[in-house]
Amino acid sequence: MVLLPQPVGLLSSADGGKSWKKLGLQGEVDFHLLETAGADMYGVDSGSGNLLYSSNAGKKWTSRGKNLMSDIAVNPGKVGSALALRDGKLISTQNSFTKMRAVDSALTFSSIDWLSDILLATSGKSLYRSGDLGLTWKKMSDFPEATSTVTQSSKIIAVVAGNSIYKSTDGGKTFKKM
Repeated sequence: MVLLPQPVGLLSSADGGKSWKKLGLQGEVDFHLLETAGADMYGVDSGSGNLLYSSNAGKKWTSRGKNLMSDIAVNPGKVGSALALRDGKLISTQNSFTKMRAVDSALTFSSIDWLSDILLATSGKSLYRSGDLGLTWKKMSDFPEATSTVTQSSKIIAVVAGNSIYKSTDGGKTFKKM
């Protein structure tokens, strides 16, 4: 058994978790939230509550001050670009949260995720999709209970609704309870 320094900082594994490589902040930070796209990384330090940003895959970090976001979706197509949720409202940045602006929407969001050109968000009992950086949203699916989380990979979309997890393997056309 290998004992890791506390807090563990950022670690990486290339072999399914059999071994780990230290990337940075060992003994300094435990991340509460961690979102990445390419070399862009955003993390929330669970100790200080600060939002941290790295533009080089976690080697060097800078603080963006106290975190006010409940979720962050990093734009995979543009360095420094991301969307975040603050009090259910959408916030946009083009410079890694040094400056932010509100994005108008009638929806109150609970979760957001971005992969390739697919931006997904949950609101109420529904899952939405945007093709224009969050300016407009199209309802994809409804669930029997309030949604709290959406995440996606190139193969699946997973949504937490109530105490259940729903999975789609067809790009969100249909969902099955897991």
